[in-house]
Amino acid sequence: EWAPIRVVDVQPYRGVVYSMGVDRYHHYVADGIVTHNCFYGWKEGAAHQFLGPNNAVDVWSIKKINPNKMVHLTEKPVELAVRAMQYSSRAGENVLDLFGGSGSTLIAAEQTGRKAFLMELDALYTDVIVQRWENFTGRKAERVTDTSVAVAEAVA
Repeated sequence: EWAPIRVVDVQPYRGVVYSMGVDRYHHYVADGIVTHNCFYGWKEGAAHQFLGPNNAVDVWSIKKINPNKMVHLTEKPVELAVRAMQYSSRAGENVLDLFGGSGSTLIAAEQTGRKAFLMELDALYTDVIVQRWENFTGRKAERVTDTSVAVAEAVA
């Protein structure tokens, strides 16, 4: 069950930073480290939880995607989403990605047994996401229209 976000609290950074070895000419790279803001949510009154290993580090060294193989300008490695999911959720739980892009979150959810909910405004990339999911799973996606909302759903 989803609960609405009522308040966004901005606090000084003290979380995880991931490094993908992105070339320095990108404007969002400082000292060779790529930073990315993330929203985390939890149920009101519930404790925050970290499900990763006790020896987890704050900087994740993850190999970047070869630019010649990218299907989206800001594509993230699936390994990045896998690690974030494993550290913050359990198999069977929901994962939300409001910027679906290339579908890395969807593939990571498949790999880790999570239920992914993605949003993508660009129809070109919604097609990329569906094709990538079909290629990964070997299954065919079916477009289902329910109250004017298009949803890609797996067909066995």
